[in-house]
Amino acid sequence: MRILISVCWQPDGQHLNGCRNTVMNNPNVEIRTGLGVTGVKKSEAAIPKVTGLYYDGGLDEDFDCIIAANGRRSNAPEWLRDVGIEVPDEVVEDTGIIYYSRFTVYLMVSSSPLGIV
Repeated sequence: MRILISVCWQPDGQHLNGCRNTVMNNPNVEIRTGLGVTGVKKSEAAIPKVTGLYYDGGLDEDFDCIIAANGRRSNAPEWLRDVGIEVPDEVVEDTGIIYYSRFTVYLMVSSSPLGIV
């Protein structure tokens, strides 16, 4: 079985380790970096199924399962729409919390003085 796990990356392009350190010593796992995904491959069945990915340079590859854990700014919804797969609308809620990807900083907006947790 071929499974692709795509982990998130920071705005400057530096890949986060995600599950990399856990699996990199497994002989059945191949770690690749530097591949830019440009789109998804899908089946021509009545109910479409993602079957693989297209990469920079015209390369493509098939997978049994693709796990896209590349965060809120992922291109996955756009890629799915491009091949005719319906994607639910994004719902955004203002929680009053700010998140930064380099450092996890929570800021609660309040009239009383609060520290950063």
